[in-house]
Amino acid sequence: PPPKIVNTTPAGAKMSAISFLSPRGKFDLEFRDGSLQLESKTTGAVECKMQDVQHVFELPLPNTNPKIKASLTAVVLSKPLVVGKSTLTYLVLQGKDTDKAEASADAESCA
Repeated sequence: PPPKIVNTTPAGAKMSAISFLSPRGKFDLEFRDGSLQLESKTTGAVECKMQDVQHVFELPLPNTNPKIKASLTAVVLSKPLVVGKSTLTYLVLQGKDTDKAEASADAESCA
């Protein structure tokens, strides 16, 4: 299905190919006025409203290589988010300090 864009305000920042454990897969993120939009090739676009974010935690992961710092970022939601066939009350991002994510920002929408 084509992406469903709920919030049409200009994106203040975009990040590409971010690894998620929940929902599973790689997603492009767009930070918009009052919301975060997740988009993947399989599920299309889903909007997470910032007002629905209750807590954000960064959890370090044990790693056998001391030169690489790995962590999980958990986002706890007050209202469930439907992504594909899943209904989620949290989002979990996985990252390492060696990961390369492309990010861009629009100066006008950030002002």
